[in-house]
Amino acid sequence: MWRLTELKIRNIVSFHEATLKIQQGVATLIFGKNEDNASQPNNGSGKSSLIEAISLALNGEQLRKVKSVEEIINDHADEAYVYLRLDNDYDDTVFTIERNISRNAAQVVECHKYAATGEEIETDKTIQPTVSDYNKFILSEIGLSKDDIYNNFILCDNKYESFFDCSDKNKKEVINRFSNGFIIDEGIARVQADMEPISVRLGEANNTVINIKGSISAIENELVQVDEKKANAKEEREARIARLDRQIQQCREDIEAVEDKKQKGEKRLELLQSLQTSVASLEESDTALLEAYNQIKQMCQDHELGTISEYDALSEKYKQELSNLTVSIKDIKAQIIEASRLVKKRQKTYEEQKTLYNQHSNEQTELTKQDQALIEKINKEIAKIDQQLDNIEAQVKTHKKRQAELEALIAKNSAMMDGVVICPKCEHKFFVGNEVSVEEIRKNLIGFRTEMEESKSKVEKLNEEFDSIDEKAETKSEEADEINKKIKARNIELNNEYSALVALSREVDQSENNVSVLQKRLVSTENDLDRLNGKIEVLRNRLFGEINGVLEGRVMNGENFIKQQDSSIKFIQGQMTQYQQSKRDILEAPETDFAASLKASLEKYQADLEKAEEIVADVQAEYNRLKEQEVHFTMFKSHIARKKIDALSLIVNDFLEKIGSDIRLKLEGFTVTKTGKLRDKISVQVMRDGIDCGSYHKFSGGEKARLNLACILSLHTLTNSNCEDGKGLDCIIIDELLDKSDEMGMATYCEALNKLGQTALLITQGGVSESYPHKLLIVKKQGISTISN
Repeated sequence: MWRLTELKIRNIVSFHEATLKIQQGVATLIFGKNEDNASQPNNGSGKSSLIEAISLALNGEQLRKVKSVEEIINDHADEAYVYLRLDNDYDDTVFTIERNISRNAAQVVECHKYAATGEEIETDKTIQPTVSDYNKFILSEIGLSKDDIYNNFILCDNKYESFFDCSDKNKKEVINRFSNGFIIDEGIARVQADMEPISVRLGEANNTVINIKGSISAIENELVQVDEKKANAKEEREARIARLDRQIQQCREDIEAVEDKKQKGEKRLELLQSLQTSVASLEESDTALLEAYNQIKQMCQDHELGTISEYDALSEKYKQELSNLTVSIKDIKAQIIEASRLVKKRQKTYEEQKTLYNQHSNEQTELTKQDQALIEKINKEIAKIDQQLDNIEAQVKTHKKRQAELEALIAKNSAMMDGVVICPKCEHKFFVGNEVSVEEIRKNLIGFRTEMEESKSKVEKLNEEFDSIDEKAETKSEEADEINKKIKARNIELNNEYSALVALSREVDQSENNVSVLQKRLVSTENDLDRLNGKIEVLRNRLFGEINGVLEGRVMNGENFIKQQDSSIKFIQGQMTQYQQSKRDILEAPETDFAASLKASLEKYQADLEKAEEIVADVQAEYNRLKEQEVHFTMFKSHIARKKIDALSLIVNDFLEKIGSDIRLKLEGFTVTKTGKLRDKISVQVMRDGIDCGSYHKFSGGEKARLNLACILSLHTLTNSNCEDGKGLDCIIIDELLDKSDEMGMATYCEALNKLGQTALLITQGGVSESYPHKLLIVKKQGISTISN
């Protein structure tokens, strides 16, 4: 079987260039992060572009609903490239596909196949004349059709239709594809073609037998009459002729009456068959249950088909519930639209305020840098001034110290002067016990006082200088304080903006939460609607099953009635023919030979009857043989179809068990009715603990997702099992089809797929467990998508 192992892309949608190694035997979760759009962090990241590339490589077609494949080329490029490698575990071969698509040139395809040794092989096949031939060759090499790929391998919303949601016709096509029922249909068609001329011959042979039996009946009746009137046959000749005329006329009237009955029967049969067609069209239409019931009930009354079960009360109840749920869904959707508008409005306001805040924050940062530089400059100037003030204070302190010393010296010298002794004789002044002269002391005292005055004058000047410099320092400090106040004011204003931004963010969160709540209500209401639709579907199936059974029985009775009328006509025609022959015999033959003529005719008709019955028996045997073949083919088709249905049910239920679901699937269809007709309508029932829980539509989104996953895996398995040895594709790609499940549900799916060893790529927008090892992140930033493991 082929395995997808490597993908390389260039200029595909939002990717410039990327390589993906596909991990085998595990489920890889692919989720996205769109950094270019905060309002949709998951969407638009480029997740689906990878699937687009795989689809392009396999089919040469785009998945997206675009006009041409060129539209998936990156907007900034003129061409794109895809490379896909597939490895085959059956014969160890490698198959590569390369496609180049251009806006200005035709698509170019290359295929290569390599043996396990690396040698290129089968170049006579891998080189094709046209792109169309390459597409056919690739599908042939893989062993799948385009429908197989989009139904069972690459599953996305715009291509995939769930088995449970598709029409009965599509369900039958799925089963017939797996059971090869179309081959049996060809056999049935051939048998029916062979039966047509034999059926005509059988009808003719039966008509001959009935005609002969009519003639024999007429002869026997005439012989009775001849035997009773034999004594006076001559006298009764005219009366006999008159009686034969009356019998012939009676036969004509009887034939006319029977033909009238036959015509009425044919009209009735035609009406019944047209009613069958109408009922089939009504069943396939979207007509509501109550309306369908009323139409069928009116049909039964108008055409005397008898009564059918009463569905109107329950239908009316369902109709009212359906109407209420529809109104609720419409109302919730309107609320979601309004709430989403509010979200967008608030998001826009938030983004505008955020942009403004960021602008103001940047401006504030720049201004603060400038102000802090200015403050630092002022502080340096203040520091210099403080140094000057310190120097002045030191000088003043020095002068104060000297003044204290001078005061002490002046006091000391003054005290000494107070102790001067004057000689009475010569008036010489001197100190007792001191060698210092008075003049010296006086001189010192004058010097000290002079120095004191000078020091005080300097201190006064220094204080004046100090006050002046200190005033400058205070001015600088005030200037720095003013700058700090501006910074603080701007910070307060910015903080207010941030608080307003936080409030807006909360409003956005609240609005988004409101949308989320409404969406949950919508999902819940839609689930209720689905469950109700499931009940309606079950009731609808019962209604149409009942009316189809009534019409089928009436049609079969009508066909038998017409056959009986045809037999009666042939029988009467045989009688009339013989009455006419008897009349000719009476008119042409002598009276005495009439009885002998009748007996001779009787013997002849009896011989003819024996031969005719032998022919009927032979033709009937041939017809029965073909009919038996038809029945065997029909029964065989029913048998193998039911086997595939049973197999599908079994595999689905096995997968349901493996993914941890307690619900089980029951499929029914392809039954042969009492009339030998094949009724191939497929019904789907869901069971829980062996109890019928109703139809698929009554279940929640998560339960539907489980059923869908199990069905996807089953159809994937059956599709690969139908391929030739070495063909098929061991990979499932699911694009957001399981997103109705929560994180726990997704984890369960991945665990089951990993246990099965199934290679799968699951694109999701839902939650992803951080501990899950096999995941892939697609990040889109500035319009470019990249792969991040």
